[in-house]
Parts: sequence; structure tokens; C-alpha cells
Amino acid sequence: MVQHLSLDAAAITICKLYDDSNKRFKKHTIPALMAYLENHFTDNTCVGRVDARLLIALGVFQADANNLVAALRKDDTFAAARADMLKKLHSLIPACDRCKPLKQIFLYRNKVAAHQEQLTESLAKRLEYLPSLGDMQSINQWASDFCELSVTVLSLTETFVPSVISARMAALNVVAKVLGKHFDPSTGGTAYQDYEEFYKKT
Repeated sequence: MVQHLSLDAAAITICKLYDDSNKRFKKHTIPALMAYLENHFTDNTCVGRVDARLLIALGVFQADANNLVAALRKDDTFAAARADMLKKLHSLIPACDRCKPLKQIFLYRNKVAAHQEQLTESLAKRLEYLPSLGDMQSINQWASDFCELSVTVLSLTETFVPSVISARMAALNVVAKVLGKHFDPSTGGTAYQDYEEFYKKT
């Protein structure tokens, strides 16, 4: 039951990040943050702090990221670079029409996690499994990296604190407990090797 509740919570939370279906209410979502970024990203913001590393993490090719960062720092190329960066980010935001794992998560949220809908046999089969933890973590990480980029670009006063543990590691910690494995890598030696082996193989 705890496992099912955890999966439902993960699906609902990821959908909250990317949901843009109801325009009547203002929401804290990635699409809303993108709109805010478009409206407030000017040459007066601290573009000198934009790091190519963040653009690369969001899916921008390394050469393009380096060129964008350089162009944003020059008055004569800022406007074109700004437009290019926003266009690239728009095309990279996880969305149901181009990200199959996110589409599956939204379908699961709508049909199972948030509602008790009577499903056809084929739909029930389709929703039997959620995307992998890796896919879910990747979608969540994109949101995290985009928030960090926005804080940097807009020189916001908020302190950005990235997540310290991935969904994969959290799941593996649970598996280790279930299997009765009590790793203590701090002691070194065999204990550390066992710890390394377990997390590498899984």
C-alpha cells in the first residue's frame, strides 16, 4: 500500500510541475515560470551569471550553449541570443506531445491516481506500469535545472537548494532495507566494496 501511495504521489507531483490545462488560476508550474522568464529576461538582468552547464543540462547542445552564453554578454548580440535561448528552451520543456513518459504519467494521474475511473481492459493494461524511475527522475531533474537557470538569469533573491537524493537512490535504499542489507561504507574495506557493488549492479 505504501508503495502504491508513493507512486501515486510521485505521479501527481510531477504533473503539478508541468500541468498547464486550466488557465483560470495562476499556478506554480514550469510553463508559468517560462512565461515569467520571457516577460522579465532583459539586458538588465544578470546574464553574466548564466552558466553554459545549466543550458547543457536542459538539453542544449554544448556548442550552442557556449555560443549563447557568449552572445548574451554582448550588447549587440543580446536580443538575438535571448530569443534563440527562449526558443530552444520552449522546444526542450517536457510536454505530453513530445515526451512519452510524461504523457503516460499524466494519463495515470487522470485515470488512476487522482480519480477512480472505470477503465476498459485495454486502458487498464496500458496503465499497469508507470515509466521507469530513471525517466521520472529525468523529468523532475529538468524542472529542477530550469528553476536553477531562472533564478540565475533573473537574479532572484530566492536561494535555490537542489535535491540531494535521486529517486533511483531513494528506491535502492528501500530495496537494501527490504533485503536486510546493512551497509556502512564509512568503515571502509569490505563494507565499502559491498556497498559499491550493490549500487553499481542495481
